[in-house]
Amino acid sequence: MEDMKGKICLVTGAEVKKVTGKYFSNEMAEKSSPESYDEAVASRLPLARS
Repeated sequence: MEDMKGKICLVTGAEVKKVTGKYFSNEMAEKSSPESYDEAVASRLPLARS
């Protein structure tokens, strides 16, 4: 049930209303892994191709 409260807070909370493009863990914004910023890796992903 605690996990659900956190998700509801992230969906409805005023403090995150204008937050976009962030990764959340335990209701806190955190940087994602360095690999997630690697454009060379991203270019090889099927969804990244236009």
